[in-house]
Amino acid sequence: TTEIYTLSLHDALPIYITLTVEGYDVEIDNTKETCDDKYRITEKENSDEANCKNQCDAKSECLFFYINVGKWCVLYSSCTEKRTAGKLGSTYKKVTGTFFKKFIRK
Repeated sequence: TTEIYTLSLHDALPIYITLTVEGYDVEIDNTKETCDDKYRITEKENSDEANCKNQCDAKSECLFFYINVGKWCVLYSSCTEKRTAGKLGSTYKKVTGTFFKKFIRK
């Protein structure tokens, strides 16, 4: 017997998995682009997303953080201008405002 399969355009599209971090939206995902160094607050080696988020939460001026595949965490005060980073990574933007806080609070 012959079987016929129909594929949709959706079946042909690549699948991306995006990590989410509570209280943050993905600003730039899985690329070598991040915020410009002039907005850099600090950086730390051997970090993961949760640790980098905690570092950003601890600094009131931190609105963005970048974590790369080499486990470098970089905190930024703004991200209006971008730069090319040395490694793939993702940049997260802190979600602010009462709407978000209202629905996250337990």
